[in-house]
Amino acid sequence: MPSPEDLFARLLVLLHNPLARGQLATQILTVLCYLGQLFPRNLSLFWEDEVPKMKAYISDPEDLKQDSTYQEIWDNMIINFLAESLDVVNDNVWVISLGDAFARQYDLYATSDGHSALLHRCLGMLLQKVDDRIYVREKIDLMCRHSSMSIPVNRLGLAQGIGLVAASHLDTVLEKLKNILENAGQSALQ
Repeated sequence: MPSPEDLFARLLVLLHNPLARGQLATQILTVLCYLGQLFPRNLSLFWEDEVPKMKAYISDPEDLKQDSTYQEIWDNMIINFLAESLDVVNDNVWVISLGDAFARQYDLYATSDGHSALLHRCLGMLLQKVDDRIYVREKIDLMCRHSSMSIPVNRLGLAQGIGLVAASHLDTVLEKLKNILENAGQSALQ
């Protein structure tokens, strides 16, 4: 049986494409509300206010298709929903557990670049809220290992995710980028 954190991580990333499989995103949001009892109480209360706003945005698929920026707007709504959910919970143990759940999702999206890109951003937002530098460093390494730099969507998702981490952990991110550049330089010399 998956933990509540695993369910939340999985469902959040599955929200990625609001036009996929009919009304899948709307159904996922409904399921999140029904599962609210599994999560910290203040989180389910927050969702009662936020989920209807998200459902309203995706309620008319034909309208969405007319807007070339709908996917970017929707992904930003998901990231903001996650950020506000983390703020509402305000529990480091739960946040770390959710971060571990996001980390376990990477293998599920190895062939789905859009979902993988959103997963990078979700984990990046979560890491922004974590104070444990070692944990942050480990998850940045994981993000980099699970990114496909040759695919623009995945590369952009990783860059955005790392950018979110850098908002709170600039030194850690710069250290990682320095290591990447040093390793790239050494490989070029061989």
